[in-house]
Amino acid sequence: MSRKGVADALTDDHRAGREDERNRIENSVTYNILNSTQGGYVTCRNGIWRVQDSLAVSRAIGDLNMKEWIISEPETETVQLTPDCEFLILASDGLWDKVYMATTDFAALIIHIYHCGATLFNSSWYHSIRSKARRQLM
Repeated sequence: MSRKGVADALTDDHRAGREDERNRIENSVTYNILNSTQGGYVTCRNGIWRVQDSLAVSRAIGDLNMKEWIISEPETETVQLTPDCEFLILASDGLWDKVYMATTDFAALIIHIYHCGATLFNSSWYHSIRSKARRQLM
């Protein structure tokens, strides 16, 4: 959420690398049974934590074969909307994985674009960034 030109993160990424998410997965009954025979379900390779050597996310809507560990229950926060609230950036992990930019840096970029108005959208800088983003998303 942008408040007076400052990014305010309202969520934390649901990643297997988060200690609380790893603990939740590792404390599941099924995990404890499989861990004793298969060597664990939450592993880190090349700096990326994954559940069952597959998903880096720890919460998702799909992936039914992993529902014992990958839950769909969201973490929520209630926010009072005030005149200071300018806009909300709503995006999935798939976007952040392709943007190749820290969430806070991306938010700062969007805030800058928002405050510059239409003149920025006509600039060569904007078109360069937009083209790069489109190539990365393909």
